[in-house]
Amino acid sequence: MLETLQAPLAFGLIAAFVTTIGLIAVATREDWSRRNAGVFGLAAAGMLLTLTLTHIAPNAFATTQNAPQLLLAGFLGGLILAFVIRALFPDSESGAHTAEAFTPVAAIA
Repeated sequence: MLETLQAPLAFGLIAAFVTTIGLIAVATREDWSRRNAGVFGLAAAGMLLTLTLTHIAPNAFATTQNAPQLLLAGFLGGLILAFVIRALFPDSESGAHTAEAFTPVAAIA
């Protein structure tokens, strides 16, 4: 059993270490982080899209016949959620960042 847990544990620890270094870099270099926030967002979106297309969607298609409908419903649900959150927090000096931050958190939850 220990042999089957070695790779996931190792990769999880590596991911935690890299994430910690990234958080420290962002916390210590605030001006640099603000300037490159768009690039960080694009990188995160690219990773999520790649993960979905290479792992999640093929597993979904292999598991159930309703996978296309469920994937479309999830996408449309996230899109509607984004519009609802933007309506609840209209663009203002303080509300714009709240809506942008809350949308992915609610969608993942």
